[in-house]
Amino acid sequence: MLEAIAIGFSIALILGTILSFVGFMRYINHKEKQILAQYRAENKESKR
Repeated sequence: MLEAIAIGFSIALILGTILSFVGFMRYINHKEKQILAQYRAENKESKR
């Protein structure tokens, strides 16, 4: 009984870590795109 709980907990921990990592990477990717778009917009304004 205790072993099953430990195994389930470790699996949940690993899955949670992977999901949070994926979410974090997606968030960073989204932020990078926002910053790049803003940077490009500023560059266009300064060239005029």
